Amino acid sequence: MKQFFLVIGIGLFFCSSSFAATKPMTGDAIYNKYCSVCHTMNPPPKLAPPLRSIAAMYRGKYSSKKEGVERIAVFIKLPNIKNALAPDAVRKYGLMSRLPISANDIRTIAEWVWDH
Repeated sequence: MKQFFLVIGIGLFFCSSSFAATKPMTGDAIYNKYCSVCHTMNPPPKLAPPLRSIAAMYRGKYSSKKEGVERIAVFIKLPNIKNALAPDAVRKYGLMSRLPISANDIRTIAEWVWDH
């Protein structure tokens, strides 16, 4: 009987662990894990432009959230000068690294940036 409960317990542990690994991250969690290393929320900048400034640039350039979020996501997915809204910032700070996150998490953080 003890072996039965041990097997069930181990199975539940691995099942819940694998669920946690596939659970989508929130915008706050993505920011804290990846973005906050280089980006502050507000000036002064750390190693990259503050995220509220980036969000304001995108909201100034794109009138719809849908289009703005899409453009932010394009840059996050493939950061390069062609996809950059502010090439001067890229020249000043350099290109950001690609993030090791899923397409869903890219969309989540792009929406989160837009909303800030």
